[in-house]
Amino acid sequence: MQCKAVKNNGQQCNREVEEGQQYCWQHKDQADAGGRPKIYTSVKEMQKDIDKYFQSCIKSVEDTETGEITYKQIRPFTITGLALALNMDRRTLLNYEKDDKFFPTIKKAKLKCENFAEEQLFKSGTVSGVIFNLKNNYGWRDKQEIDHKGDIEIDVTLEDE
Repeated sequence: MQCKAVKNNGQQCNREVEEGQQYCWQHKDQADAGGRPKIYTSVKEMQKDIDKYFQSCIKSVEDTETGEITYKQIRPFTITGLALALNMDRRTLLNYEKDDKFFPTIKKAKLKCENFAEEQLFKSGTVSGVIFNLKNNYGWRDKQEIDHKGDIEIDVTLEDE
């Protein structure tokens, strides 16, 4: 019998399965996956909604005299805001990143949110919330270097038995 899994490229897996099984050794995790079906099966559809989210955070303003259009950030780019816009919670969004098919799309969207947070560090005001966000969502950390100079003495006494 053939594995029932569909690979990331959309093709059916062609491996043979053990008797009584539906999935091969490589796709056995799909047998245990269970749960609710994914909201997005198409990267293109997800990208369209991600783009809508980022556009909703920016307002275009036209100068009535010159006709020049400028853009103003009206809401920050956040992971949670992105998740809400995609109709899912933050953890579900981050789980999509584990799927090779969605990894580049989610990675790029997270990078855009991280860039926004990082830029806030250079603006005036309180940055503790920004630092918290960068540490907890993007792996930033405080680095402390301790340079210890000095001699260490160790006394060793050998005794005969």
